[in-house]
Amino acid sequence: MPIHEHAAVFAGLPVVEFLTTESEISWIPRCDVSPLSGASPALDEFTVRGSAGLGFSPVRHETLRRSALQTGGLPGRVLRGVPAAELPAPHHLELWFGSREYGGDSTRADLAPLLDGALFPNLTSLVLRNADRTDELAAGRSRYPAGTE
Repeated sequence: MPIHEHAAVFAGLPVVEFLTTESEISWIPRCDVSPLSGASPALDEFTVRGSAGLGFSPVRHETLRRSALQTGGLPGRVLRGVPAAELPAPHHLELWFGSREYGGDSTRADLAPLLDGALFPNLTSLVLRNADRTDELAAGRSRYPAGTE
């Protein structure tokens, strides 16, 4: 039976398993993970690790409070899918940008819709990690205070 038929009971879903031959985070194969996050109405936390083939289509989810995209190279097309999602409940969003050498072509313009706070009014924590261009991505104004991480 496909996993999405069992997903209604999940409260947390980490999609992080990989083989030892895939020890580089950018080499961990993924696909469009949106059906997994949308299949469980009780889902509170959703974490995906890996970026090879990663996709994120717009979804609507009422209860998702914590999300993380942990990549070695966050594609701009994936980052642009995050603001397109309808997520009224998120409090924590963590994005790992990685490097351009591993497909991380996200730009400040891709990130901008998340920085003003209008899309996800309950978001209190926006964490930007693992970026080879931190200054470029974090430049400008954000409604979120700078942290120490």
